[in-house]
Amino acid sequence: MDEKEINMDEDSLLCLLRDKQLGVLSADLEKLNIFELVGLTNQEIKHSNFLSEVLDPRSRLGLGSSVLKALVRDSLSSINEDQRDENNFDPFHIELGGLDSVEVYRELYNIDLLIVDYEKKFLIVIENKVKASESKGQLKKYKELICSRDEYREYKKLFIFLTPEGSDPDGDSSWISVSYRTIHDSIREQLSTERLGQTSKLILTHYCDLLESRVMNQERLEKIARDIYREHQKALNFIFESREDNIGLISEKMEEIILNSEYAKNSLTKIKSSKSMLRFRTAAMEKLSKKLPKVVGWDNENVMAWELVLRKEGIKCKVVLGPTNDQLSRQVVRDSLNLMFGGKSASDKWSTLKTWTLHKSKNNDSDVDIDEVAKKATEKFKEIFKELESSVDERIERAMTELDNQ
Repeated sequence: MDEKEINMDEDSLLCLLRDKQLGVLSADLEKLNIFELVGLTNQEIKHSNFLSEVLDPRSRLGLGSSVLKALVRDSLSSINEDQRDENNFDPFHIELGGLDSVEVYRELYNIDLLIVDYEKKFLIVIENKVKASESKGQLKKYKELICSRDEYREYKKLFIFLTPEGSDPDGDSSWISVSYRTIHDSIREQLSTERLGQTSKLILTHYCDLLESRVMNQERLEKIARDIYREHQKALNFIFESREDNIGLISEKMEEIILNSEYAKNSLTKIKSSKSMLRFRTAAMEKLSKKLPKVVGWDNENVMAWELVLRKEGIKCKVVLGPTNDQLSRQVVRDSLNLMFGGKSASDKWSTLKTWTLHKSKNNDSDVDIDEVAKKATEKFKEIFKELESSVDERIERAMTELDNQ
């Protein structure tokens, strides 16, 4: 916001304080959580510090090797053929025998988490991203560093890219995408047993609550916050002097433009989204989701979407294929679309089939014109969608016909 005087009156402030939605938001945010008290919410360093305890079989939390095993199992279940050479981890190392010889390192070689077993000769490299995306060449650099070290040359290796939604990395595609949902569900499962002490249960319950409300599913609270800001923009600017994050406002504006546009009214339906991820499906995508059994996509109903990704550095458009337990059928769809886009996406979980840049920020756009950015980015999306809508839907229909003939 420009440094200029904001004309403010008491009525505007009273209107803000009396807003019922502010009460709803305050009630949710005021729930005491020990991790929020120490600022862990979106800080990757602090998340990684706690994860090192969660994944350490000898940690005093008492989880043993349960979460580490769940993380490895989920990673290996979604590995594709193109990733196997560099992720040659032997599953028997996890399934057979104890893991008491495992060492968990933080920030060794600047890597978020490095898990090494010097006896069984295996290692797991974890890059943890809560909000920010990876730096250019970051994943490739870490992998090459580990693979080039003589002491690890004969070790079996596993490279994991851990994010709230299991997003694919923009860089090195050999890293396996895993969602925080795996960590959350594994801890919740252990909380239902009698093996944990009361202190550990309290700590881990608060951590799972934090993941649910602040890391994995923020859409509801973010929507309320945007509504309040829109209604009381003048008062809030007066209180805070500036807005730190324009992403939510741009996202809401883009959603409004898209859903009210002629090209989208009969073609696109919004599905599970968040402030930084807008997702839409076509009728063909909906039909595909119903056809594939055991869909476990964003909301267990949708397996494919047009996705708009909003970050401080810019806005991208993607065609994304989510996970399903029927991997053979999913592969038919994925291969058909790869032929169209000329890509090589082979992930068994979250496959980004094609990416376009809609907007590139300059100096994080601190003084960005929200309406202008939203309008231009949405116009570019419109051009891309109108050009490819029929082709993408036709490919989906072909894939479904092929499935019917199998």
